[in-house]
Amino acid sequence: MGLFKKASMQTAYLKMGIHGGPGSGKSMTACLIAIGLAQHVKAKTGVLPPVFYLDTETGSDWTQDLFEEAGIDLDVAKTRAFINLKSAVTEAQKEQAILIADSATHFWQELTKAAVDSKRKRLRNDYAKLSIEDIGELKSKWAEFTELYINSKCHIIACGRAGSTFEMYEDEEGRKQMLEVGTRMAAEKTFAYEPSLVVEMFSDQMKMSRPKAKDGVKAGGKPQKVVQIRAVVLKDRGRTLNGAEFASPVFKDFLPHIAKLNIGGEHVGVDQEAGSNALFPQSRPAITKHDRKIIVEEIAALLDKHDLSGTGKEAKAQRHALMQKHFGTVAKTEIEEKIPTDDLRRAYDALHRELEGAASRYFPDAPEEIDDAIPEFGGAPSGLEILIGKYAAATDIPALNETQAHAQAYLNDLSEGDREKASAAYSEAVKRLIKTMSGAAVTQDNDEEGAAA
Repeated sequence: MGLFKKASMQTAYLKMGIHGGPGSGKSMTACLIAIGLAQHVKAKTGVLPPVFYLDTETGSDWTQDLFEEAGIDLDVAKTRAFINLKSAVTEAQKEQAILIADSATHFWQELTKAAVDSKRKRLRNDYAKLSIEDIGELKSKWAEFTELYINSKCHIIACGRAGSTFEMYEDEEGRKQMLEVGTRMAAEKTFAYEPSLVVEMFSDQMKMSRPKAKDGVKAGGKPQKVVQIRAVVLKDRGRTLNGAEFASPVFKDFLPHIAKLNIGGEHVGVDQEAGSNALFPQSRPAITKHDRKIIVEEIAALLDKHDLSGTGKEAKAQRHALMQKHFGTVAKTEIEEKIPTDDLRRAYDALHRELEGAASRYFPDAPEEIDDAIPEFGGAPSGLEILIGKYAAATDIPALNETQAHAQAYLNDLSEGDREKASAAYSEAVKRLIKTMSGAAVTQDNDEEGAAA
């Protein structure tokens, strides 16, 4: 028939994402679902699968008794290394185990840190930051896990912290304001949209009324505080549970989605073999000594253009500082012969950006990445600018702190420099609000004195 075949249900494994704030019940809910799913699989196939728990927060220590009571084998690996996340999927598939990855946020943070540390070590520069090209490579590394997640023949429940998503709007006075429009899992941005079932968890604290007098017992005592765990289904590809809300969620709450899976049958993911590589060159021209000589000459010409090639004390000191910053050395021989050519080009590009204020010919600025989580339009401010704007718009300390709490996952994904900008804006907002509160207090005192007079 060619490319197309008769449609049939070919998803046999649960791919679920659970996100929420700290203490919202993500780990417990994932474990309850895994236990119920194991029992459901046994009823369908006659085989009780084990559960593999990839644990970044020691949550498995507090739930293993649930698996013991259910008679389900639980194997645990405590790690935050991204490389182990990929290995865990392969191992779970081999053993036909149900995999809990808790939390994906930590694996993304570890991968990002590894990329930054690698670049700083390679360039011998403790302040080097990831470039657009570096971030593209970082995302491609994470995409290897995403492909495994979608196509692997095993059930996977991925947990993660909640991060806010924002949209920009213009108020009646024409000022740009930031509006929180939703949440997503705080991991690599696109991964949040891959699971077929996405659930957000909440922890609600409620005060109960004081005990009433009954059977001779006196009334009194402090009101009791009760914590209510809630789950809201944000996405169900089965279209049965969208928008559903459950208090103290358990496996049966999500059974309408799971019941549609082709458990015990064929699982066909997305074809990863076919591709469009043939449309593009599959090799790069060999790098020659001539290429290195050109880069070295460009470095010398750039320094000469900015009067930094002389032997004067001031020019020499500035030149040495720039070379150490971008090349990790001031040794001419090391720069000309030892540094890998790609790293030499990147270092030259960084030097060019600092001195010329623009990219070099080797790494021209790419168009800004399309952000499918935070819709933007021409001329719209960045997510950081929107967050800073919301700090500035806060009218009291509680509102400011709420903004800060909701944006925490977003802040964790920012570069060090952008986090410093956000921190400075937050501090300014605190000072402004404290000053405003102090002024209001003085005004109130004056009003009271006037009234008394």
